[in-house]
Amino acid sequence: MEIINPNETKRELERMFTEGLGRTLSPYEHEILADIVAYPDEKRISFLEMMKELLNKHARIS
Repeated sequence: MEIINPNETKRELERMFTEGLGRTLSPYEHEILADIVAYPDEKRISFLEMMKELLNKHARIS
């Protein structure tokens, strides 16, 4: 598991959710991402990898 800087994680999650939802994120959604980024490295990176896998599977189905 590659250690990714928390700020990079936040930017990547913001991009993934913005593109996936087709809209900008609300202030509360930004707060949720900030909470996720504050997780310890292992949990934060696991969440990011899980979201990437979900989006890739969704892209293949569409």
